[in-house]
Amino acid sequence: IEIESATNDPAAVFLTIILVELLMAGATHAGWDILAGAGQELVLGIVFGVAGGFLLTFMINRVDLPPGLHPVFVVASAIVIFAFTSVLHGSGFLAVYLAGLVVGNRPVRALAAITSFHDTVTWLCQIVMFVMLGLLVSPHSLVDSILPGLGVAAFLILLGRPATVFLCLWPFGFSLREKLFVSWAGLRGAVSIFLATIPMLAGLPGAHTYFNIAFIVVVTSLLLHGWTLALAARRLDVALADPLREPQRFEIDLPGQSEHELVAYPVAAGTVGIRADLLPDWARMVLVVREGKVLGPEEAGLLLARDYVYLLTPPQRVHQLDRLFMLEELVWGQDAAFPFAGEIRLGDIGELYGLPIPPRDQDFTVAAAFADRTDDRPAPGMRIVFGHAAIEVRQVENGRVTLAALRLEREDAGRGTQFIQGFLRLARKGRNQSDTF
Repeated sequence: IEIESATNDPAAVFLTIILVELLMAGATHAGWDILAGAGQELVLGIVFGVAGGFLLTFMINRVDLPPGLHPVFVVASAIVIFAFTSVLHGSGFLAVYLAGLVVGNRPVRALAAITSFHDTVTWLCQIVMFVMLGLLVSPHSLVDSILPGLGVAAFLILLGRPATVFLCLWPFGFSLREKLFVSWAGLRGAVSIFLATIPMLAGLPGAHTYFNIAFIVVVTSLLLHGWTLALAARRLDVALADPLREPQRFEIDLPGQSEHELVAYPVAAGTVGIRADLLPDWARMVLVVREGKVLGPEEAGLLLARDYVYLLTPPQRVHQLDRLFMLEELVWGQDAAFPFAGEIRLGDIGELYGLPIPPRDQDFTVAAAFADRTDDRPAPGMRIVFGHAAIEVRQVENGRVTLAALRLEREDAGRGTQFIQGFLRLARKGRNQSDTF
């Protein structure tokens, strides 16, 4: 739903401006001229937006600014990108949107401060926008538009959005309950009312009627959806019974730590077998908060449900840590587990399955790798993650791993043929090693 909102608003602004220009041109200008101008705005908006985003990322990481000025610098740069693109007859809205996408998906300094500042400013802007738009509404003029507005709202809520959602989500395997919930979650906001002011500013005939109908649709949606969304989630059984806190990211402004940031994760109930020794080499566990107590990594041992763990990691690798702390069924395929003996070399596993095994682990057996990381205290359920898969302990005898399994991510579970062939070759190799012993 967040992705839908982020993509719909820029497209809606662009289409509204094009349609208003077509209506203003009428029969005096060829439609192709308007479309050519729209194409120019689209191309220039994309070019200057992407280029401006990369330039802004470079400047944030290279220019030394006092603490607290990075968010202000980003806002000022966004205004410059918008103005520069608009002066050259490009789409400033599209340019700023794309620049924000680039900056938000690149490793930048002070990202936590920038994100927090923009979240706050976003809420403030929405409040101010609703107040300003409310001043444009004349209650007596809404009377004539109530029935048409309610009719449009009923069509969009009951027919238009559900039909669109079911068609768009059909190829992606969403359940009926999820589709129904997304259909009901079509909240209209201030952007819709803002777009309705564009015909008014252009002086189009009937513009006040457009604005009044849009206002009624938005208010109806906010009241109906806003008050019933949580109830709909519970009735459709898509609400989280015990939602965990979102991961938090903290900037570290220490000498020599510009390439790292502190990330805090809640440990879900379905997450098992995670401890400091089993984390990737590029991630370092700093502390664990358990029942209000602060513990060191060694003191904490295996992470428990409801723990809150703080890790130091490069910003570009944070998404890889996300997988470790998600619920097991959301990450690992249920039918994608290939068992093998603990004496198999990690190098052989990496070669057969295309896993990025670090050079220092190439000659380790599975049992030796877990013994090295757990001080000879491995337990069933522990995992070592290598790329898109994880090696999981299945059986332990006398403190040594005797049986393990390769668990694949859900998106990789479908590549069954390749992994089954690798598993058969690995099984033959394991039998040969057993015969040798």
